[in-house]
Parts: sequence; C-alpha cells; structure tokens
Amino acid sequence: MKTFYIFSFLILSFIFLSSASLYSQNNVYSANDTNITVNTGDVFAISLESNQTTGYSWSVAESQDNAKLSILNMEYMQKPNEGKVVGTGGVEVWRFKAISSGTVKLNFYYSRSWEKDQTAAKTIVYSVTIK
Repeated sequence: MKTFYIFSFLILSFIFLSSASLYSQNNVYSANDTNITVNTGDVFAISLESNQTTGYSWSVAESQDNAKLSILNMEYMQKPNEGKVVGTGGVEVWRFKAISSGTVKLNFYYSRSWEKDQTAAKTIVYSVTIK
C-alpha cells in the first residue's frame, strides 16, 4: 500500500511539474513587440509596465473576431524590493491562448476607469498572427 502512495505521489508530481514547465516556457512579449506570431494552441503573455497603486491599469479590446484568441487571465505584480508602497510601479501580465488561425488586433488602453474623460494616457496596438 505504501508503494501505491509513493507511486501516486510521483505521478502527480510529474504531471504538475510538466504542466508548470510548459506554462513557464510561454513567450512573453513587451510594449516593443507589437507584431506577434504564434501557432494555434499556443499560450503567450504580454507584459506591460503599470502602476495600479495610482489607479492606472491596462484594459484590452479585441478589434476582430474574438473566437481566434482567448484571454486567459491578467496578473499584476509590483516590482520586487519596493514593497507595497503607494506609487510603486509594477507590471501587468496578460495571458492569451491562440484558438484558431488568422490575425487579431489587440488594442490596449492605459487609463483610470473612474475618470470622466475616457482618453487613455497610453495606447498600444498588437497585431497577433496565428498560424
């Protein structure tokens, strides 16, 4: 019985580590990488400088068929060694999955959601080609 538990633990550990390593090997693009090419089924990330402690954050709008690309999640991370201090910047990491072939335009807007003037402080447009 003890052997069964050890074997089960090893199998589960292998599955977890395999999925974690695949997830960590995703391509990560920045504000300078506005032309992105991926394969169908690929997961990739876009990392953008942000400062949510001041109310600014990125939002994204797909300008074409959203069946080609799926937004998986967004995670905000403050810069290490700077603590949780108001005014400290960080990055937003947006993760996507390529669903089907084609080209998708992703429009990112950096703004404060509550401000009446909805003019974005920054905009970035990505062209994602899915093979």
